[in-house]
Amino acid sequence: MCFRVVIALGSLMATSIRGQPGMEPKIEVASVKATQSASASSGNRFEALTMTWTNYTLKALVQNAYDVRSFEVAGAEGWPNSSGWDIVAKTNIPTTSDQKFKLLQPILADRFHLQCHFEMRQQPVYRLVIAPKGSRLAESRDEEDGGTRIGPAMISGRKAEISTLIYFLSGKLERPIIDETGLRGKYTFDLRWTPALAAPSDVAAPGITDPPNLLSAIDEQLGLRLLGSKGPVKVLVIDKVQRPTEN
Repeated sequence: MCFRVVIALGSLMATSIRGQPGMEPKIEVASVKATQSASASSGNRFEALTMTWTNYTLKALVQNAYDVRSFEVAGAEGWPNSSGWDIVAKTNIPTTSDQKFKLLQPILADRFHLQCHFEMRQQPVYRLVIAPKGSRLAESRDEEDGGTRIGPAMISGRKAEISTLIYFLSGKLERPIIDETGLRGKYTFDLRWTPALAAPSDVAAPGITDPPNLLSAIDEQLGLRLLGSKGPVKVLVIDKVQRPTEN
């Protein structure tokens, strides 16, 4: 799962470019190299005039550049989804994080010869509905602080809308989720589950059992249910891509 996470440095990241009329942000220079590190971790680092992606696959870079999820990308099999790349680029003027993500597009087109397009496809989806026994979501109090925390096997929300829950669940399940709950408030919830590949605890303390799997946890803890279905999904299709020549 790949999210747009940014480490931004310097006050200029929040500075507008109103003082430079007529200037459009563009890439002045970009370096693309195959990742040499043996580490599996990846990350990005943004400053006013520079942006760096470290150990990103081409698929992950496409997700960042076009603001799509992993399950919304087609044609990225093989090296585009396995080989890591380091990109360092400099812009002509200070840019925001959103502008930097979009400026990835010409880098990918120039250095990876990326050609892609969007199209609608019928794909597996989930429909989120209220379980037969009713929703167990508690409406948040006005004085309660809002926020969302996520972990490998947990999602906690305070003053969270259903759309926020759906966003993180779809990332965990790698599938679009259609909201059919009709719930329009802001809710407090704590969802915990056992990852699909995790083995049950060998020795459990008295009265303590492993959390259920994700689909069961959604039903038991939130009073919601995910139903498998098919529906139209907007997909970014990679038509052509090449390994870049390093510089």
